[in-house]
Amino acid sequence: MGFPYGKEIVALPGHIIDIDNYEFEHDIAINVYSSGSPILLLSNSKVIGVHKMFNQKFNVGAFIGVFIDKLKNT
Repeated sequence: MGFPYGKEIVALPGHIIDIDNYEFEHDIAINVYSSGSPILLLSNSKVIGVHKMFNQKFNVGAFIGVFIDKLKNT
């Protein structure tokens, strides 16, 4: 979910492609400036992570638990 270009909220479908400890690759058609947009699991509508970045090959998300753990340890 996000607000691409400051316009109305949109929800885009996609899949998690690969998982690596606290990050994951996904194929959601993310727009520019969408870092921090929540990524929801459709089966229960719970936020599982946030969009982190795009590189030339794939999109990267970070699991929300990583951020919660960092907040607890500060």
